[in-house]
Amino acid sequence: MQEARNISVSIDVAPEQVYRFVSNAANMSKWAPAFSRSGALGIRFVERNAFFVLDHFIRRASGTEDYVPGRVVANGKGSEVMFTFLRGAEMTDEQFASDLEQVQGDLNTLKELLESGAREPASTPLSTSAAHTKPYPAPPIPTSPGGPNPRNLFVGGIPYELTEMELERLFAKY
Repeated sequence: MQEARNISVSIDVAPEQVYRFVSNAANMSKWAPAFSRSGALGIRFVERNAFFVLDHFIRRASGTEDYVPGRVVANGKGSEVMFTFLRGAEMTDEQFASDLEQVQGDLNTLKELLESGAREPASTPLSTSAAHTKPYPAPPIPTSPGGPNPRNLFVGGIPYELTEMELERLFAKY
């Protein structure tokens, strides 16, 4: 199992606006300069979706792809932007720490940019756009022996393992 670290930032902007801006790959150079300098060859996001999922793959020069789950969630009238980073088997402690520091810096830049008024036009649809590639294959769903009997929900091609009670809670308002 890989070491995992969660990185987040609170942004005093509505989640819909944050998601529209962050999920537009054309905006990455504005808020994620570390990505541009990282030597990555490309990035693939899941299709835009109503759940504000920002999962993506980063393609490296070595030909490998790093999976980075991400979300925008409501926090009062503002948002939390969260990414989970999985340490690659070949990464040294120093490389992993450096990558985490760079990403935290990018998230801080995103916060400053959005809180100072940068916005994606409200007309930008949350459906698939030209800035997104085809969704990537869904990763395998982990199983938990002896745990509750889960049901699968797929959002943007990504599986979520949810119990009956969690599904009821999620869809109770609909």
